[in-house]
Amino acid sequence: MIILALLFNLSLSAQPTGVLLPYQGETKPPIVLPDISGKNHSLSHYRGKIILLNFWASWCAPCIHEMPSMEKLKSKVKKTIPFEIIAVNQGEEKETVKKFLKTKKHSFVFLLDPASDTSEKYGVDGLPASYIIDSRGKIRYAVYGGFDWNKKEVLEAIKKLAAEDPDCKILGKSNKQKKEEKPCP
Repeated sequence: MIILALLFNLSLSAQPTGVLLPYQGETKPPIVLPDISGKNHSLSHYRGKIILLNFWASWCAPCIHEMPSMEKLKSKVKKTIPFEIIAVNQGEEKETVKKFLKTKKHSFVFLLDPASDTSEKYGVDGLPASYIIDSRGKIRYAVYGGFDWNKKEVLEAIKKLAAEDPDCKILGKSNKQKKEEKPCP
């Protein structure tokens, strides 16, 4: 396991790690993956929300280390901006993920990618790897490697994405109609 973790970290060296970067890559395919209970989730089901899509594994120390800051980010953002964190487990069996989730309490949506098919389609060659997706489903930012999600730049990026959507409520006000109190559809 340690050798595998080192190989994943070494493969990240071609990309800056721990930095929020505008996404420059190609459009990625739709995601449909099961959660722990077997229910399928489609990324398109979350349209209208800004998504933090995170690829992780239970053996990956940087993955586990960044999860509390992801939880804090969600807590800050969810009251004013439609936001969800979708954590895709890469390459582990359902029972391994279940065991991990029993020891850690998070409010994320956890999905399973045991054969790493989706991770491969997204070009994930090191963990953690994360993407911030706008309310229309387009990847706008990427982070490769462990990251502190409580940085001011992250909140500003999310607010910027929400402000770009005329139907999105940000900080209690709609960008379309200042008195509207409904979040993005």
